[in-house]
Amino acid sequence: TSPSSHATPHIGARITTIVNAVLTGEPGEAQRKAALNEFLDARKAIRTGINSRTELLFNDQTITRLGANSHFSFNEGTRELSISQGVILLQVPKGSGGATIQTKAVTAAITGTTLLFEVGPKSTTLTVVEGKCFLICNADRLHRWTGLTTGQKVTVPHYAKEVPASITAHLCDLLKNSPMFTG
Repeated sequence: TSPSSHATPHIGARITTIVNAVLTGEPGEAQRKAALNEFLDARKAIRTGINSRTELLFNDQTITRLGANSHFSFNEGTRELSISQGVILLQVPKGSGGATIQTKAVTAAITGTTLLFEVGPKSTTLTVVEGKCFLICNADRLHRWTGLTTGQKVTVPHYAKEVPASITAHLCDLLKNSPMFTG
């Protein structure tokens, strides 16, 4: 059981910011241009284009920012989020119950945390901007969780069976220069 399994489920999110090309749609249907203040339920996924970004605000005040070329969705009636490609900044308020977020390489359990995920074609990089999280490789049959705290960064190759050693993130540079925090 992950740390977020007993929290109030995400019932949806409102789009609070749109920069350039942002699309929404249900699986198997044509995607359409997203609208400011549009409500997304779990049946809809969201995608951003080149030089694009968007911000979502969930019912528990969780803020999710998606960078360029990102694909994001969440499961209905749960607090389970998924990003298959791109960059996501996720800020889950303290006391909200947390969430889990899944990429190709890892699943992270979080509560009262700000994380930056970068999902590329060969690996997922996770930076803990504030708080702590627990991380597990999706291919780890032993289900070993690894804890990370503020200022730690780890890059996990897809299909890795264990979380590699973390390094120290340069948070001042990240906060000052990343489009996920500026603008």
